[in-house]
Amino acid sequence: SSQASFGTYLSGPAVVNFSNLPSDTLVTCENDAFPVCPNNFELDGRTISSCKCLDRKKIKIAGVLHGITTDSFWDIVFEQAIQAADDLGVELKLDRLEPQPSLDVWSSKMAVQIISLCNEGVDGIFITIPSDLVHDAIQHCQSLNIPVISVNSGAADAKELNIIHHISQLEYQAGFEAGSRMAQENITSAIILSHEEGNTAIRERSKGFENGLKSVSSDIKYNGLHLVPADNKLVYRERVQTIIGIEGDWDGIGAVSIGAQTLNALMMVKELHPKLVVGTFDTSDDIFEYLDAGTLLFGVDQNPFMQGYMPVWLLTIMAHTKQHLRNQYIETGPMLIENAPSNALKTCAANHFSVCPRPVDINMNQIEKIRPVGIALAAIAMSLSLGLLVWVWYYRETPVVCKSQPLFLGMICV
Repeated sequence: SSQASFGTYLSGPAVVNFSNLPSDTLVTCENDAFPVCPNNFELDGRTISSCKCLDRKKIKIAGVLHGITTDSFWDIVFEQAIQAADDLGVELKLDRLEPQPSLDVWSSKMAVQIISLCNEGVDGIFITIPSDLVHDAIQHCQSLNIPVISVNSGAADAKELNIIHHISQLEYQAGFEAGSRMAQENITSAIILSHEEGNTAIRERSKGFENGLKSVSSDIKYNGLHLVPADNKLVYRERVQTIIGIEGDWDGIGAVSIGAQTLNALMMVKELHPKLVVGTFDTSDDIFEYLDAGTLLFGVDQNPFMQGYMPVWLLTIMAHTKQHLRNQYIETGPMLIENAPSNALKTCAANHFSVCPRPVDINMNQIEKIRPVGIALAAIAMSLSLGLLVWVWYYRETPVVCKSQPLFLGMICV
C-alpha cells in the first residue's frame, strides 16, 4: 500500500480460498512478475520464463465519457487517456461526443456506445455516469466479465453498481469545501450556476455547498442550483441578474460557477456588481489570471490529469494480472486553490503536461518484403548459368559450339 494525500490505497489483503484459486499459469506468471514482451525472462534476467510474455498491443481498452467537444475541462482528460495508452503500448478506443440537445439524449448515446464496445470485445472500459440511463449498459458489460471503472461523476452510482474503481474528487466534499470557504466572506446568500442540467455530480456539489455554508453560519441563505447558458454571455448576464433580482453592487452575495467554461460570463456580471463574491469549480488559465488579479476567491482542482491517465493504467494492469487495488474510491480531489501556481506550472498545465514524443523506429528498408522473390530468381539464374556452362563444356567439340567460340559462351554463362 502507499500513502496518498486523500488516504491509503491498498494492494491487499485479498482472501484466496478454494472457490477463487488462481490457475497454475497465473501463479507461474505472478512468480515471474508478469513479463511484458519483448522481455520473456524470469526475475534473474537470464532464464527463459515459463510464463509467455504479454504483447500489450493486443490489449484493447475503451472509454465512453460525457465530456463533449466544446467543454475545455475534458481536453486534458482525453489527452491523458491517449498518453497512458501510448506509454503502455495498448490499443485505446475513445471518441468524444458532440453537444447534445438534452442530458437524456446524451446519456442514451453513451449507453449505446458502451454496449457496442463491450459486445465488440474489449479488455476493460472506463466510463462516466452522468445519469442512471447508463446503468443497464454498465451492467451489460459486467455480465460479460469486462472490468469497468468509472471516472469523474457517479460516485454513488459506482457503489450501487459495484464498479471496481471510481476515480474522481468526492463531489459532495468539493461542494462542502467551496461552501465553507465562501461563507467566511461574510455573505448573506449564495447560489451555484451550472451550464449542465441533471448531472448527478453537480447535484452532489450543490448539496455539499449548502451544508458547507450552514456549517459556518446557519443565517446564510442558499438560493439553490440554477441553470445558465454555456455559449451566450449576454443571456447569461440577464439570467443571473434575474435570479438575484436586485440592483446595486450585490454586497453580501456569493456565486459559484460549476466550471471554468462559463466563468468569463460570471466575471462579466461581477464587473456590473463589483462586490459579488465569486468562486468556481475546476481550474484553467483564466482562473489563474483571476486569482492573480484578486477578483476570484477560489477554484477547486479535481485533477483531471489523473482522471484520464489512471483508468487506462489500472485497466491494463487488470487485463494482464487479474489484480487490482482494494479501494473502490480513488480520490483525485478536491483541492481548494486560492493562489495561482508558478509560471512554470501554469505553462505545463496549459500544455496538458505534454510528454516528448517517443522516438519512432522506422524501417526504411523496403526490400524485406520482396527478398524471398529476389533470392528465388537469383537461384534460378545461377542454376541456369551453371547448367549452360556444363552444356557448353560438354559440347565444345561440336561444330556449332566451336563456331560460337566456347570460351566466349563460357564467359557469358559466368
